[in-house]
Amino acid sequence: MIEQYKDKTIVFFGDSITDTCKTFHKDHPYGGGFVNMIKTELDVSYPTMNIKVYNEGIGGNKTEDLINRINDVTNKNPDLVFLLIGINDIWHLYDLDINPNIEEIIKRIDNIIKILEENHSKVVLLTPFLFPTDDHFAGLMPLFEKLTKALHVYIKENNVDSIDTYLLMKNSNSLNLTKDSIHPTIYGHGILAQAVFEYLSK
Repeated sequence: MIEQYKDKTIVFFGDSITDTCKTFHKDHPYGGGFVNMIKTELDVSYPTMNIKVYNEGIGGNKTEDLINRINDVTNKNPDLVFLLIGINDIWHLYDLDINPNIEEIIKRIDNIIKILEENHSKVVLLTPFLFPTDDHFAGLMPLFEKLTKALHVYIKENNVDSIDTYLLMKNSNSLNLTKDSIHPTIYGHGILAQAVFEYLSK
C-alpha cells in the first residue's frame, strides 16, 4: 500500500534510462521518463503522503560509475532504492569489440546493493532490457541473454527483491518499446512506471 511510504524517501538509481535528460535540463529534476511519471502520479493521487522522490540516473553510467558515486544516494538516506543498471556494461564493451566479464558485472551489482542495504535502504533491482531495432544490436543479444541469465541466478540465490522489466515489456506485445533498441519510448517508460507503481501499491 502506498500509505506505508508516507514521509519516506525513494531514489531511482541508474543510467540514461532513469536519467531521461534530467542531467541536461536542471529545471526537470525527475527527467522525462518513468521516474517523472511516478512522481506525477504520487503528487496527483497522494498529495498528503509527502513522499520524496529523487532521480539519480546519469546517462552512460555503468555499474562501476554507480559504485563511485553511491554517496549521492546514501547521503539522501533513502528508505527505498530502485536500481536499474547493467546494459551499458555490455553494450559499450561490445561496441569496442571487447568481451565483458559478466561475473564481474554481477559482483558490482551485488556490491551496490550491499552498500545501500548497509545504509538501511531497501533495494529493488529492475532487470535491464534490450529490443534490437537493427542488426548491430541484434548482435548484442547473446551477451544480453548471458547477463540476464546470470542476473536471474543471482536474484534467486540471494533472494533479491526485483522486477523483471524485460519480461513485462516483452509480454506487452508492442513493437513500439524502444527508440533505438535500449532507450524506451514513452510507451516503454509507461510500462516501467506501471510496474514500479504496482510494486509501491502492494
